[in-house]
Amino acid sequence: MPIHLAIEPRGDHLRFEVTGERVPEKLADEMLEVWRRVAEKCRATGLGRVLGVSRLTGPTSAAQFYRIAGELPAILGGVTSKVAYVVLGDPDAARRALFVENVVGNHGIRSRVFEDEARALAWLLEA
Repeated sequence: MPIHLAIEPRGDHLRFEVTGERVPEKLADEMLEVWRRVAEKCRATGLGRVLGVSRLTGPTSAAQFYRIAGELPAILGGVTSKVAYVVLGDPDAARRALFVENVVGNHGIRSRVFEDEARALAWLLEA
């Protein structure tokens, strides 16, 4: 998996970071695996608030983001209470991630996409 994942509990939330190069035709498979591992860590720690930070580089694919949006609610539903996802340095990926935010939100998962980690954390820790 060219995408590297680091996950750690941070008191009252779980923080994960993805780094590496996106391969457009593999992006959905790799990111869905990332989210599965995050969900497993949420179950293991009992933490439902998640802060995700993406430092991925490389091209994005609308079709891959569409697939992620379609499968993510089943992975996160009942496991997370709130998800803040930060896309750093890639406005195109941030724009595509907003589509995923809308889809998972329609499935009752409180989530929001940011381009700044401090703002994301503040939102995540709000009541």
